[in-house]
Amino acid sequence: RIKAGLTQAQLADKLGISASTVGMYEQGRREPDNFTLAKICKILDASGDYVLNLEMEERRVGKECRSRWTPY
Repeated sequence: RIKAGLTQAQLADKLGISASTVGMYEQGRREPDNFTLAKICKILDASGDYVLNLEMEERRVGKECRSRWTPY
């Protein structure tokens, strides 16, 4: 989101959700459903693994990774 130059409010508007929900995704307090995740990926032009931070987590802890959406 940050690399795309979007605020939480702007991304939320494009997704049709609240800015606080985007904030909860970024804090790891909630995860987007599959439909919302697909929309996030399209808006940010990024893979699901990247959006969920799986690529970085796999490098750190191998196959047993914890997903957490980050605002990269």
